[in-house]
Amino acid sequence: MTQPEHTATEQLLITKAADDAVARLELPLARGTKVFLDATGVSGDYAGYMTALLRERLLELGGWVAESRDQAEVIVEARTGALSADDYQTLIGLPSITVPVPLTGDLTTPEMALYKRAERRGITKIALNAYRREDGSLVGKTDNQFGFST
Repeated sequence: MTQPEHTATEQLLITKAADDAVARLELPLARGTKVFLDATGVSGDYAGYMTALLRERLLELGGWVAESRDQAEVIVEARTGALSADDYQTLIGLPSITVPVPLTGDLTTPEMALYKRAERRGITKIALNAYRREDGSLVGKTDNQFGFST
């Protein structure tokens, strides 16, 4: 049980997957190109983290962050297809079950596992496309990049 909506483990899994995917993004930006990041295609609970991470990556690629579209030479649109965590569980044995007992309520039996494996996985899918603000011509685009953490 956790006080915030997401556990620290979940937050770390998702942000680590995002870190790995964004680190592989490459765009052909000339050093000093003024870039505006359009992150409207990034949504979910971790959109703020992903947006900051993308801004950092654009700076690493040589772009300079423009405060508005009008100040930019290049617009970079980001889109995420996944920014979440999945749970996987395998059980060979008998799961815990609830049995109604008349006049006393419910009785929950313990789980009896011969083999049990539980895994939590952070998953991210991200891609970018960049175009010139003046004429809308394509500067470059990335393939979908996936990040995973366990």
